[in-house]
Amino acid sequence: TEPGPVTDVHWWGSLLDWHEPYLPELPDGFVFTIWSDVPAGVDQPFSHPGQVLWQHYCDNYTWQFAGWDFDPRDPMAAPEATFYFEQDIPRDNWFWQEPGENVYWISISARYDLAQPRYPFGWKTRPRDPASPARDDAVRIFDPTDPVPGMIYIAGQPIEWPVGRSWDMAFGLTTADVTPPTVVDVQVKGTTWLVPDYSIPVGSAAQVEPLGWSTINQIEVTFSEDVIVTQADLTLTGANVPVYNFAGFNYDPFNYIATWTLTGAIDTDKLLIDVSAATVQDYAGNALDGEWTDTVSVYPSGNGVAGGNFQFTFKVLPGNANTDNKVDGLDYNAWSLNYNQPATTYKQGDFNADAFTDGLDYNIWSLHYNQEISLPPEAEAAAGSSSLPSLPGRGRGRAQANFVEAMWRARRGAEHGVNSRKGANDSLDLLELPNLLALSAGILNLV
Repeated sequence: TEPGPVTDVHWWGSLLDWHEPYLPELPDGFVFTIWSDVPAGVDQPFSHPGQVLWQHYCDNYTWQFAGWDFDPRDPMAAPEATFYFEQDIPRDNWFWQEPGENVYWISISARYDLAQPRYPFGWKTRPRDPASPARDDAVRIFDPTDPVPGMIYIAGQPIEWPVGRSWDMAFGLTTADVTPPTVVDVQVKGTTWLVPDYSIPVGSAAQVEPLGWSTINQIEVTFSEDVIVTQADLTLTGANVPVYNFAGFNYDPFNYIATWTLTGAIDTDKLLIDVSAATVQDYAGNALDGEWTDTVSVYPSGNGVAGGNFQFTFKVLPGNANTDNKVDGLDYNAWSLNYNQPATTYKQGDFNADAFTDGLDYNIWSLHYNQEISLPPEAEAAAGSSSLPSLPGRGRGRAQANFVEAMWRARRGAEHGVNSRKGANDSLDLLELPNLLALSAGILNLV
């Protein structure tokens, strides 16, 4: 057997003495019966069905003309019309095969609810393929002729003609895709970004470490296979913004990536992504398998069973370079150490993701100074507190800040470009310096 359930049946048949490419009358339905196997030598010299394991009655089959065939026992007889029949079994009645190597038998019979038909249906046979995985001949079942689940095979006979030449039945069983789609990656990015998209790490507390960018306005979810997904299938909620709105949506069916674009960038917040399993499904109809445990789960999502929303937590705290859940002087240090240098991450002080650490990033830090995302009490105690950094060689009072401003202005001259680097203490963009000093003065009034 192959893994997976039997989800549809295909078979060929003809009507006795019917020669036209259309059907004069149709059976009211067909009965499919799957049996266990009794190997040759157990009670007969040939293998045969054992017990009825499963049964399905179908009355919504489809058919089409497939050609003509002939009876090798009567080569002079007129060819009969052959028809191809097909039935998709409802999902609730699929036959689920046992794991491992198994042999099953199938019987197909036509059912007529009223009088005996003029042209009764017959299931077609064909010479047995030597490469067939079946152990030997197909078998006529003499008893029981109307089996039901649990019934035992009593009598039958192998199909051979001439004697010793094995025949099989003309049919096919197939299994549909029953593997549900899963989530295999979550990324954030921005429409103005010059740095690579960021894949949020999983499987540890790193999943909920705050992201220090101020320009995140896109969420990307990558699925394990091609899915049916729309903008409405993801909701984004936050502690500070109850519901985020989307300005656009795109799906890449080649890489299975869905991208939601927000109406604005995410500011300080703890957020929850919720992807609906009720509406996201693959093209076989399997619902998303999305179960997820924050900081524990790793990709792919899910518990192996279709159904279950994908709910994923992450945090954003612009200006927080060291991911300690608070914007403070330690983050300023990260910015200052990388000032005027290329960067690929907020951990290098590039808070606007333009691939360069400069005064624009300082502005983001300053606007978010002293903002924090709550930590558990034990983590809060361990984190301690930090304050606004003093300028090198200066105190923290307001007068000193104003004095430094005058010193910088005195040094500003035509020979210094906007982003020119001067001495060890002169690492700020001159055009952005007033922002620093004004903010410093405002904060220093509070301490």
